[in-house]
Amino acid sequence: GLALLSDDTLQLPRIELVITTDEEVGMDGAAVIDLTPCKAMMMLNIDSEEEGQFVAACAGGIRVNGNLDVTREKECCDVAKEGSYCTRKVMLTGFTGGHSGTEIGKHGANANKVMGWFLNELRKEADIKLCTLQGGEKDNAIPLEAQAVISIKAEQMDRFEAACKKLEADMKKTYQNTDPDCKMIVCQETCCEDMQCTWIADKDLDIILALLNEAPNGVQKMSEELPGLVQTSLNLGIMNLNKEDFQVAFSLRSSVASEKTELTDTVCALIGKYQGTFATLNDYPAWEYKMESPLREHMVAVYEKQYGKKPEVLSLHAGLECGILADKRPGLDCVSFGPDIFDIHTTRERMSISSVQRTWEFLLEVIETL
Repeated sequence: GLALLSDDTLQLPRIELVITTDEEVGMDGAAVIDLTPCKAMMMLNIDSEEEGQFVAACAGGIRVNGNLDVTREKECCDVAKEGSYCTRKVMLTGFTGGHSGTEIGKHGANANKVMGWFLNELRKEADIKLCTLQGGEKDNAIPLEAQAVISIKAEQMDRFEAACKKLEADMKKTYQNTDPDCKMIVCQETCCEDMQCTWIADKDLDIILALLNEAPNGVQKMSEELPGLVQTSLNLGIMNLNKEDFQVAFSLRSSVASEKTELTDTVCALIGKYQGTFATLNDYPAWEYKMESPLREHMVAVYEKQYGKKPEVLSLHAGLECGILADKRPGLDCVSFGPDIFDIHTTRERMSISSVQRTWEFLLEVIETL
């Protein structure tokens, strides 16, 4: 967009460049931006990740935050000195992760959910106490890893270690196709400073594990009209045990408004079931497919001319600003496209330079020939 505006040699119509902020945390910028100065009724949204794909519709979304109060009890260091308990850090890592919209349909593991299962199974084999619990950094990213600091009765350490090995083997077998690199790391932990070396009450651990294991996650429904398209899903993106509470954050998506509302009510009811508080935020509408789109038809024609093949026109389960901006300008004709970007929302994210060059040349001809 900036390159278009800065090149005086291009013969272009009036260009209105719209740049929003906070796109990855709920589209806050798009929600509050004033489009009054804009005159255009066609929008080229450069916010897609696969060259040759034109996105013409997307799901709506909402975030649900939950809080559960916790009570902290014994000093971990004191019981460690007494020799009655041993403290260990358990890390589940190596999961594939990815964007909770575009990657959720691959049915990969959610590290937060796996940790909930893991701790629940450990409790069946040993008397464990929970000191810290953390997983995920963004509600709209499938968690790559989760970790917990726990204390175990000294005389049960052999049972604990045996259980860990069995559970890791079960985990690897379960997710061998979607998360082949997942693994467990256990190391000695002498102190958990942030929590002042305390563990939470058993009743609070009961509630946390019940919530984690009961919470729905992943694909909830596939589209009947568009084979292969996820229609409704949610992602437990963040969990964090603080000194006084346990926090969770879910990202929910659906191309059907009623299903998004129903799923939101389900998650809120689950949090309320365990005496937690909840809040909904970053609610944005679905971007509905338009049967007639002169912009889309023009872009398809230009693409066929340049590439010698037809592009793929599709609906996306991920959220785009197009729905929000179209609500602000009724009748706005939108298409989202972009160059090849890989492993978005992970530390492996990267972009193809050659694809960027082709996409730039495509963009120029689309605008010059409108």
